[in-house]
Amino acid sequence: MGEEIEIEHQPKSQRFVLVADGHEAELTYRLSGQTIIFDHTRLPEPLQHRGLANKLAEAALGYAREENLLVDPQCRFMAVYLERHRQWHDLLRKPSEDHPTPQHTR
Repeated sequence: MGEEIEIEHQPKSQRFVLVADGHEAELTYRLSGQTIIFDHTRLPEPLQHRGLANKLAEAALGYAREENLLVDPQCRFMAVYLERHRQWHDLLRKPSEDHPTPQHTR
């Protein structure tokens, strides 16, 4: 794979897209306050096993970091990617950031 792959962020469509060999791959998201929720990754079969989904993930997570967004990986691919790449763990939304634990007083 000697070709240069460009990833396009399409904010109006809330997705990151790359086109290779005439096929389009995408990583979609939704924004909820200061959280970016990655909800779907689609990679056509001819593009699989070439590291292209990783490139989409890196671009999307780079965007999240630049924009100071917390990440909620609801898509299986993104959840697995984040498990394997600790350098992005600081972006993960913690459950307590969504629903604060009630403080009990006596």
